[in-house]
Amino acid sequence: MPLLSFIEDNYGQEDKEADELLKDGCITAEHITKLFKPNHVVISRRAGGTLEACVLDSYAEVEKDRVDFGGWSWQYDGNELFRKSWTGKMNRVAEGRTPIVDLPIHPIKFARAADIEALETRGRQFWDMRDQVYKCYTGWDKSRSYYYIDARFMHG
Repeated sequence: MPLLSFIEDNYGQEDKEADELLKDGCITAEHITKLFKPNHVVISRRAGGTLEACVLDSYAEVEKDRVDFGGWSWQYDGNELFRKSWTGKMNRVAEGRTPIVDLPIHPIKFARAADIEALETRGRQFWDMRDQVYKCYTGWDKSRSYYYIDARFMHG
């Protein structure tokens, strides 16, 4: 197959190098585009350390000094879930080897177990609240033994 031979001859070494880096959980500036693909889930660490999981809808765009991302994440408006557009950017990766988990935006498959657990825990807490109702009450309790002032309750 002439096409396969051409690809192997011209890009084979580059692909092997990238595969070795990825197996070690590292990346370089040269191979950063191989890390991010459409429909892959990435984790973004926002200011303050808050984690957000997003789905890429396009390849990352590498600029001179930064990498730009586009995609979506789930948003809840109080009634229903919907896709919210998401954009992210990070500084360009250094020329040397960089651990993927140290990037502010990285594929979820390279994420730390603690980060995955934090996202799952937050998601479960959010999901458990879906049928809850917030009430604020001023008045006596049922037995008239305690008077509540602006007491706040969640119930399902």
